[in-house]
Amino acid sequence: FKQKTAYEICACLVGSEMCIRDRSGASDVDTDGDGVSDCADACPLDAAKTAPGVCGCGAADSGCGCNVTPLAAGSCAAVRAAAGIAADESARYVLFAPDGGIAASVELPAGAIETRGDERVALRLVAPSAAAAGDEQLHSAAALDLSLAHADAARTPTANGVALERAARVCLPPLRAAPAAALCLAFRDAQSDGALKCFEAALEADEASGLLCGRVPLLTRVQLVRASRHTSLAPYVSGVEPRVLPADGAAPLRIAGGHFDRGVLVGARLGDAPLDVAQCRVLSARAIECDAAPAGRGDELPLELDFSVAGAADMRAHAALAGAVSYAAPLIHAVELVGDELHVRGEHFGPAGALHDAAVLVDGVRCAEPRVLAADALLACAPPAALLAKRSAPAARHHAHTVAVRVHRHAAPVRSSPAHYVRRCAAESEFRCADGACVSSEARCAACASGWALCPLGRPVLPAGGHCVSAREHAAAPAGAFDATLDATAPFALAIGDAASLAAAAHAGPPGYKHCVSVSAPAAAAGFASAVYNVSVAHEWRGRAQLSLTPLDASADAYGLCMARWNCDSARWECVDESLEAAAAPHGERLAGDVPVRAGDNLYALIEDNCPGVLNPSQLDSDGNGVGDACDAQSGLVAAARDRSAGNVKYVAKILKGSSTVYLSLIHI
Repeated sequence: FKQKTAYEICACLVGSEMCIRDRSGASDVDTDGDGVSDCADACPLDAAKTAPGVCGCGAADSGCGCNVTPLAAGSCAAVRAAAGIAADESARYVLFAPDGGIAASVELPAGAIETRGDERVALRLVAPSAAAAGDEQLHSAAALDLSLAHADAARTPTANGVALERAARVCLPPLRAAPAAALCLAFRDAQSDGALKCFEAALEADEASGLLCGRVPLLTRVQLVRASRHTSLAPYVSGVEPRVLPADGAAPLRIAGGHFDRGVLVGARLGDAPLDVAQCRVLSARAIECDAAPAGRGDELPLELDFSVAGAADMRAHAALAGAVSYAAPLIHAVELVGDELHVRGEHFGPAGALHDAAVLVDGVRCAEPRVLAADALLACAPPAALLAKRSAPAARHHAHTVAVRVHRHAAPVRSSPAHYVRRCAAESEFRCADGACVSSEARCAACASGWALCPLGRPVLPAGGHCVSAREHAAAPAGAFDATLDATAPFALAIGDAASLAAAAHAGPPGYKHCVSVSAPAAAAGFASAVYNVSVAHEWRGRAQLSLTPLDASADAYGLCMARWNCDSARWECVDESLEAAAAPHGERLAGDVPVRAGDNLYALIEDNCPGVLNPSQLDSDGNGVGDACDAQSGLVAAARDRSAGNVKYVAKILKGSSTVYLSLIHI
């Protein structure tokens, strides 16, 4: 070019074309064919424009706005899109203000909506009514109506408008100065009787136009308003049940809160573990139910939920509740040395994998490399060298180290008791039982249905969450829920809280056999004359045990009540003793009866006998009249039998008011 001194030459690249311009501006390159050379055309690829103007190159300027045409000649109040939108296309529409500025703009990203046939996006500025003009809540001079002109009949809009697959960006001018954080884009919500509600998307200022912009998931009427708790539709979580989950997560989760129906649940997390949203159902605006929580461990974990707003995949609402759920605290069943490793057996240790460094302490010293070997039930670690050295000392056979387990990093540890520590048996022919006892391979180990480790006979009672105590200590402060290791060859009596006791004679099991009793007392339920007690054993007892219960009604006597046991096979309460008597002193207020003790759970309670005076263990009442079938056959007894809670004297007094035939019959009996 240095040799071409006759011309001042410039070069510019337009698309794939090179144009050359001399002093006169002459050029033979005109890409868009509009008669203006590319070097003189500010929009060389737009045949309709030579300058971008407000709308920019490639965007039609109708005088009312960009990419829009007026619906009525001479008026720019309502316009529609100049063209339809394909599924993979984006679109931008602008409405001009009378002063030449921008009154509103809408940007639809690719995939937001695909128009069908003659459908076009329509825009209309709506001035506020006289009543609303002075409303301090409103912050835009006019609302922007977004809709579909000539909408396809097959398209079904929501109650609030046409749902978008991806959120649109809408910009409106603020009516008066206010920080963007204090405002929101709002719509009239049909579900709230037309109240203004926010889309909950943060606004941002567009410096070029001076408008405030935010995202909306619907084609609907939109305006700027002051955000408040009354305008919010953001989902929130107020509570979770249960608050404590098993470590395997095998429990349904019910989430309470609000506005759950305003979007689609697309994600959920419990602590760091994801919840499978495919197993969760939005039951209502205030409730979500998930079939199962993830297996895990931790204390006071947060619950987080993510929703797509009104179905728009790229617009999300987030709800969270701190300290929503904890996993169950670990339980220690047994501790033993296996080679050079310490094994701790129990429950609620969480999923298999490594634990934090301080998860297991032995006599206050960290056990290295703690990890869960079998999910929920077995963890292992490398014990301190001092523990391995002590194992070979003569005194080691009689020393139980304290093992502390804390799988939840911030929770209090659970500590082992002497009953948990399992030692090797001296004789090769002996078998080690769960309670540390060594028996021959032919003998039976004691087993506890509840899963607690057994306590030694010298300190046989283990209250829930505590350490083994002696029978005397237990009697001084009886627990309502506990396990007890019992010698089947000796009689025993156990206090169950302050309101009940369980006793059995000697030889409830075979000679040399020990058994474990688990006792718990749920709260009293309607329809029962006492609290309901659960006695759980691993093997069926010989003979019967005696159970003494305190009636809820202190004035009740033995007549008209029976000792009942829940029959799992027939699914009903059945009387196992209909001849109750007062318990021995000092518990004369209790009623005692003999009960069978089967393997597994045994539920006992005092109930009203529906046919007192007649042997009626099944308590069948076929016609549901409150009187057992055994009494229905004796018509003269029906009225009297209805008041079964009264004592024998009151019962006979009622009979005296009946027919003489019934009276004589009773005297004969």
